[in-house]
Amino acid sequence: MKNTISLILCLSILFFLLSCNKSSMENNEKIENNKISLVENSNLRLPTKSQFASVSQVIGTSDIFISYFRPSVNNRTIWGDVVLWDSLWRAGAEGASTFRISNNARVGGKPIPKGDYSFFVIPRKNLPWTIIFNKNINLFGIHLYDENEDVLRFDADAINSPFVETMTFTFSKVNSYSTILKLSWAEKTIEIPIDFDKTTSWNNIKKFIENNEQPDSLLWRDYLSIGNYCVFTEDKDYALYSMGLIDKSLDIQETFENLKIKSDLYAVLSQYDSASKYAKDAHALGSTTGMPLHVANLLEENIRKYNSLNIDNSNLPRE
Repeated sequence: MKNTISLILCLSILFFLLSCNKSSMENNEKIENNKISLVENSNLRLPTKSQFASVSQVIGTSDIFISYFRPSVNNRTIWGDVVLWDSLWRAGAEGASTFRISNNARVGGKPIPKGDYSFFVIPRKNLPWTIIFNKNINLFGIHLYDENEDVLRFDADAINSPFVETMTFTFSKVNSYSTILKLSWAEKTIEIPIDFDKTTSWNNIKKFIENNEQPDSLLWRDYLSIGNYCVFTEDKDYALYSMGLIDKSLDIQETFENLKIKSDLYAVLSQYDSASKYAKDAHALGSTTGMPLHVANLLEENIRKYNSLNIDNSNLPRE
């Protein structure tokens, strides 16, 4: 009987101690959960193994922005080892790489709406690599990646290239409508063409003029700026449109600047006799109004060039 009572007493004490310990642990957990993390709520920056980077590029009136973490080779075999063949790769390290475009575009020859995307690659040993744009940008690496959220997939060739220790995104062949995005790491590079619609800028220009072309609203310099944009695009259709804008600029105030742009526009249209005439007019007016020396030299060079070409293209409208 005494043994039974002793056993019951011991078990009761043990149960009481366990209950107290559990209660203490729960209280400690509550206290811990209610505490504010000093690290998470401070300005302390902790380094990451791979360093964060971003690269951006303006294409005409469109913006491309890429953010990513940059892994290094560190004497490792990258392709087929660190990055497995035929497997989804985050195209970087740490969090997934992200890609932002401000206007609708064609990437890899396929249309993609403006917006923000995560960026993935499936490397293949002897076949083109698969490039993926996914609409979920809140991914850490490939965790929670869902193929159903892919917005765009296409194939691109991976070419052998000079060794790159730390993974890098760069832009090449940049103009006002397109560029080539390059991803380079170790001894491989993939090139991704990105193209924007040429009409995007001109639709914006035409809309701007329609909304603002009231009496005395636009200055001669406003028309000049648009005409100057057309000159470096070297597009004949837009040159014809801009010619009318430069005439409006000249109607407001004749300057060596807008005379020069009119000369340049005629050169875009291959009407070199008219281009020479307006270059001479610009030089003559500029000589009396404080034209900078480098502009005078450029006009003189253009006059000689246009006179030597002197091409009469009868298929294009003439003044």
